[in-house]
Amino acid sequence: MVTEVIRDDLTHEEESLESPDWHKLALQETEDRLATGQENSVEWKKAKIELLKRFK
Repeated sequence: MVTEVIRDDLTHEEESLESPDWHKLALQETEDRLATGQENSVEWKKAKIELLKRFK
């Protein structure tokens, strides 16, 4: 899968990548929504299946 190749590539370089401020803010907002029950998480395996269905 293309997404797996991209993810694997990014995880090998994560120490050299600096997250931009807007991304840190977006992650914090998501964590806040998760903590207050306004957002739900989905296991990667389930999310991948749903994404594949959507983009076939």
